[in-house]
Amino acid sequence: MESEFVKKLSALLNEHSKENSSNTPDFILAEFLNKVLMSFDHAVNHRSAYESQRETSKEFLDQRDAILKDLKALEAEVKYIPAAHTMINLTRSEKYATEQKGDAG
Repeated sequence: MESEFVKKLSALLNEHSKENSSNTPDFILAEFLNKVLMSFDHAVNHRSAYESQRETSKEFLDQRDAILKDLKALEAEVKYIPAAHTMINLTRSEKYATEQKGDAG
């Protein structure tokens, strides 16, 4: 069953004798061109879906990079915290040792 578009395209090809150079009947050329257009539509839609997915992936990667940057900053702070605790504990130990010496003397 031919679509209205294919019928009109076939008539247009015949009217302009575009089938003569390939010696192909106009209805075959019309069907071929219709399938080319359908394939092109499919390719454009596929490309759009790919670009949309790629953009989403880019957003995801940007968010991931921001999170990783925050984690590195947090990691630096967390590394500092044990060092600070060590300093506090050393100070307490020295203070305790000094107090012990004072009590003994």
